[in-house]
Amino acid sequence: MNFEIFKMAFEALVANKLRTSLSMLGIIIGVSTVIVVIGIGLGSQQQVADQYKNLNVTSIMVMGNMGRDSTATSKISQEDVNFIMQNASFVDSGAAMIQGNVSVSHGKEVSNPTVIGCEEDYFDIVNLNLVAGRTFTEKEIDDREKIIVLGAGLIDDFWAEDVDPESLIGEILTISNKKLEIIGVLEETGTSMGPLTFDDSIFTPYSTAEKSLLGK
Repeated sequence: MNFEIFKMAFEALVANKLRTSLSMLGIIIGVSTVIVVIGIGLGSQQQVADQYKNLNVTSIMVMGNMGRDSTATSKISQEDVNFIMQNASFVDSGAAMIQGNVSVSHGKEVSNPTVIGCEEDYFDIVNLNLVAGRTFTEKEIDDREKIIVLGAGLIDDFWAEDVDPESLIGEILTISNKKLEIIGVLEETGTSMGPLTFDDSIFTPYSTAEKSLLGK
């Protein structure tokens, strides 16, 4: 019985080749469209998630007025950060940061990455993890120590691709004609925050960046 039904259906398909072809084409186009739409949606969702996975819904970035639409210019200082931490009862942690692009060299290799001057809590706030070494301490920030933590994406700029991150601890990079020692290497994240890409950044104590590398 089932064989007869299958035979009749096959004969009907053969007898109506045009209708069969159009039906198959419609099914193929319909299924392909659904797959493409779902793929685009999931891809966009993942892209947004990757961009903001280093922040969370309880993180707030505060910046001074900037851009063409700003009615006035303003700057945020270390004192402003301290004021927020002392007076905002619902703020758990905070960290000042300053950033800029400067010339960085190691031997004959030269690059122009982003240098981020920050405090020790910054790494926890933006969920950055180490694969080698350590981050800087509060005392090292106070003493304006010339030390840095290296983003994973910069390793290839100055060393071979297969270099062991542990072997980079103690290496020296020249930044703005100042020699700074690598004390840590970050885990690769592949994420960014606006124009800032963590993998392609060098992190140094806030005081060091402000006084020796980037200015106020």
